[in-house]
Amino acid sequence: MLQKIFKRTTVYSLILAILSIVGIVILAGSESMEADAASLEERTFGEGISASYTEEADEQTAVVQEAIEDILETDSEAVQLAYSGKETVDEVNDTVMFVEESGMSNYLEIPLPSATEAKDILFENHYMEKELRIIISKAEESFYRNNVLSGNSAPIVKANFEEYADRVVLIFETDDIYEYKSIMSNGSLYISFMKPREIYDRIIVIDPACGGMDSGNTSDGLLEKDINLKVVQKLKEKLDKEDIKVYYTRLEDVNPTLESRMGIANDVRADMFIQIRTDGKKDSSIYGVSAIYNGEFFIPGFGNEDLANILVNEVSDAVKSKALGIENATEGHDEIKNLTVPAALISLGCISNPQEAILFTKDDYIEKICDGLYNAIMKAYEAMP
Repeated sequence: MLQKIFKRTTVYSLILAILSIVGIVILAGSESMEADAASLEERTFGEGISASYTEEADEQTAVVQEAIEDILETDSEAVQLAYSGKETVDEVNDTVMFVEESGMSNYLEIPLPSATEAKDILFENHYMEKELRIIISKAEESFYRNNVLSGNSAPIVKANFEEYADRVVLIFETDDIYEYKSIMSNGSLYISFMKPREIYDRIIVIDPACGGMDSGNTSDGLLEKDINLKVVQKLKEKLDKEDIKVYYTRLEDVNPTLESRMGIANDVRADMFIQIRTDGKKDSSIYGVSAIYNGEFFIPGFGNEDLANILVNEVSDAVKSKALGIENATEGHDEIKNLTVPAALISLGCISNPQEAILFTKDDYIEKICDGLYNAIMKAYEAMP
């Protein structure tokens, strides 16, 4: 259970007011947040993980340093409510302690050890698990046993920490998928929780099918899961250059649950969901590109069938292969049955066809597939109302 400590006064609300005046606290949708976003170094890796470093506040911080310290000195008393069943702070082993304020708060404040610099803090957004990890180098667990967090903990379901030789990892399980903006100021890290739609205009989810113990279709040592992943990793290089937020269900050899693969598209209100597959046929003479869509769910303006058509046309044109067409999903295609956004499962070709199987081993052919997928995504956005 999440252990919380409640302060008697609204001191942190006063801090919020002061910080808001000078534009240090970053709130969702603010201009200062856009500037902060531009200054973050971001990368994506692993199974549904994006990582970024935080940014230190500028000289504006000095304007309110003294005022904040004065306020903190006036309110050192706290009342503990033992939701976890523990009666003293010392009994809490790896649970992060919180101060909950009675005033309005739009940020989470995390105290930092005195020697911490912005470069020492790394964010990992494990969005497939609805989990935020904050890695703080050169920190010790004793610091977070004795220093509480404050502010907006409403999105947090559970919080704890882990200590390693040279760092502490704060782990926050959240009630939904969030994006995070942060700034380092006055010896603390301030974090804003935002829904993806609050900061991104264009959002897609790309799902490389199979993974882990599920190899998918196979042919002479060639595995569908590897082809799907290789294509998506190469496609990511192209999409990283666009103003599109892309959530990948996996970027390594793992196998997320069907529920998590499908759920993320609805959770982030994606513009489209695309699953990448490689087909296998009993008839080895069959080759070409095809797609499956859910015809039972109608989306006005631009829907499942429209997306499936664009994907097949663009990919088949890019690789100069046969377009096998599109078909309505059957009962066996639960991947897209519960999606409420435009969704399609595209088969890049048939691994069971000897000639097409050879092509899947060639980097230039994978590049052409990615060109087709990229073109399809761009055209899909053009077709959307």
